[in-house]
Amino acid sequence: MLKLVATGTFLGLIAFLALCVAFAGDALGPLLLTPASMLLGGFVLLMGWLVAAYSARNLRGQRRQGRYAVLLATAISALWLMVVAEPLVLMALGWTVSGLAIAGLVAHSNTAAARSASRRVAGRLLLGDVALWTAVALLLSAGVSGRAGLEGVGWVVPALLAVAGVVRSALLPAWRWLPLTAEAPSPVSALLHAGVVNGMGLLAILLWPVFAAAPGVLLVLVAVGGVTAVAGTAAMRVRPDVKGKLASSTSAQMGYMTLQVGLGLPAFAMLHLVGHGFYKAWLFLRAGGASRRPAVPALA
Repeated sequence: MLKLVATGTFLGLIAFLALCVAFAGDALGPLLLTPASMLLGGFVLLMGWLVAAYSARNLRGQRRQGRYAVLLATAISALWLMVVAEPLVLMALGWTVSGLAIAGLVAHSNTAAARSASRRVAGRLLLGDVALWTAVALLLSAGVSGRAGLEGVGWVVPALLAVAGVVRSALLPAWRWLPLTAEAPSPVSALLHAGVVNGMGLLAILLWPVFAAAPGVLLVLVAVGGVTAVAGTAAMRVRPDVKGKLASSTSAQMGYMTLQVGLGLPAFAMLHLVGHGFYKAWLFLRAGGASRRPAVPALA
């Protein structure tokens, strides 16, 4: 079944690229094919295909592969919907469903520790979801239903979106959920660190007019991003396990990306998002079975 997910994702990538060539810059039903959404949509599908293809080999012979395949396909589809959907409700739906699917994948091994980590991750992510859905509700009440016409929404909506991004991107003070995902298989960690955890950058890139109109919120993001970058880098240096080091590294990188957002540089944030996504996915997939073992210090 995982091979089917990999094949379907690859075909979806080809179809999406064809749509981008034919309708670039246009609205196609509920989809908005802007340069940002085209790049991010292609990135999600390409990363999803790589993770699904790797999973088909890495998890061969394991139990609960059907459940894994359904959740993986759901996570990839929801992430793609989040970055290409024009209606804000669909974007928020993709955000929430992708988080729940990833939390479910954390429990793949079905151990007590994995199930506990899955519940705790889902609970933490839902805190950010509440902030996001509240912002969407306020926008809908103001007559804004899509990503067009987002200027002049005040400071409450961007503040709520910033809270959602802080939680999703494992920034201080909401970064404790990310190390819990060490219970997940390596391909799940690759998708999580390459896609799901980029929430702050994704919101800023897709809804930049909202953030650009709130300089006070951007200033807070500069502070949060800077502190998280320093703290994450320090934590990475003292963690003894490979996945723990990678999780702390991701928080640090999300801090740098948030700093770029706060400085008003969404294009740099997008470049950082894509570059870090490919690099971190490669590290997790390369780590493989070694990712759960403590690092062995080199002999002199």
